[in-house]
Amino acid sequence: MNSDLLAVVLLLSGGLVNTSCPYLCNCDSAPLGLNLYCYERSFSYIPKLPTNTYYVYLHNNKIPSIESYTFNNLINFTYVTLGGNEITTIKQFAFMNLPRLRYLYIEINKITSIEGYAFKNVQSIYNMQLHDNQLTTIRTNTFEETYIKNYLDLSGNYISRIEENAFGNLTTLPLLNLTSNPINCDCGVYPFWSWMHERTSVYVVARCSDGRSVQSLGSSVLEQCSRE
Repeated sequence: MNSDLLAVVLLLSGGLVNTSCPYLCNCDSAPLGLNLYCYERSFSYIPKLPTNTYYVYLHNNKIPSIESYTFNNLINFTYVTLGGNEITTIKQFAFMNLPRLRYLYIEINKITSIEGYAFKNVQSIYNMQLHDNQLTTIRTNTFEETYIKNYLDLSGNYISRIEENAFGNLTTLPLLNLTSNPINCDCGVYPFWSWMHERTSVYVVARCSDGRSVQSLGSSVLEQCSRE
């Protein structure tokens, strides 16, 4: 047997490369990998993904959380739907080293917590949907080392507080949607307000709990906050 072929056989037989379709999912091949159809299967966990995963449909299951390293080092991974589950928490490094991830949908869940660096080294997302969850706070470093090129939707949550550096250095983001959130516009809003005014290329839709636009808050008052 050719030595190169033998190496491939040994690698596959040793389980170091997983290219098989997960149990209870349907799969088909795409030019860059495998499409996984795992929606509406009553999953209470996220199945182990093949290394050549391309698209994953996991919506309308009973998944309670996204644990660290669940989506990690999948080179061609491009699209995932996780909407309509029972997700409450997205752990640190849940999505990590995903150079081709473009579409991430985690809307209409029960998310109350997204840990810092949950989307670490996710380099080129076009659309991230987190609307209609139960978030009250966007924590420090939640979107650090995350690069979103089109749209981040956090509307329809209960967000009242946005901590310093929550959005990291999202300079490539054109649109941030925070509508239908009761943002507390006391001095605690200063880090977010300052972040917005330093990134004029990012169009932010956000209102205070009293109905005022966050962008319209007076600089003299908020800059006084920074000195207190």
